[in-house]
Amino acid sequence: MRTEVSVSLSVAVLCLAFAGPALPRAAASSPSAASAAEDAALASGSAIAARMVPARAALISDINSAKVKTGSKIQIRLADKVELKDGKELPSGTLLIGAITADRMQSTGTSRLAFNFTQAHLKDGTTVPIKATIVDVAPPQTMTDFGYNVAPGNQVPNHWTASTLQVDVVNALSGIDMHSKINGQNSGVFISNKKHDMKFSAGTEFALALGTAS
Repeated sequence: MRTEVSVSLSVAVLCLAFAGPALPRAAASSPSAASAAEDAALASGSAIAARMVPARAALISDINSAKVKTGSKIQIRLADKVELKDGKELPSGTLLIGAITADRMQSTGTSRLAFNFTQAHLKDGTTVPIKATIVDVAPPQTMTDFGYNVAPGNQVPNHWTASTLQVDVVNALSGIDMHSKINGQNSGVFISNKKHDMKFSAGTEFALALGTAS
């Protein structure tokens, strides 16, 4: 069963306001410091999100957690034209280039992979530094339930808005959970929820929040 939790700015602020019982007076400075850090993280995420737009892309080649390592190159292809907030335009078919930034086996026997997409390569050879956050993922599909053909990256709509700063999806893909933050260091983190390798087939679809790197 797929379970998705999206943390928006309003929800996050509410959580901060009602976060747990009060600590003893002697430790009063710690909650204050933690609250300040959380407020700063929210402000940072909101500022980054304001510079991003929704986009859709599809994985070009298979990825198997048993066969990749930290630094392995990954590529996805934009399904639609994307107009970035700074005026740059990324045509449909633009390659987004990234790498595996973490690849390790957890103590529980499950796998963990972190993806980070940092460059857009246009067909004319131009390279645009990007900030990309994965906000959803779906398995590859070549035909709709109604029998219509669908191009890679076009099967699932992307409803992301700048109010969503964090996404956590249980069983985003079969046996794989997904976690991402707009102000995170990676585009997204995938963790197997069973003791097996993670496999992403070519055509796997990624919904993104996309902007120019600052």
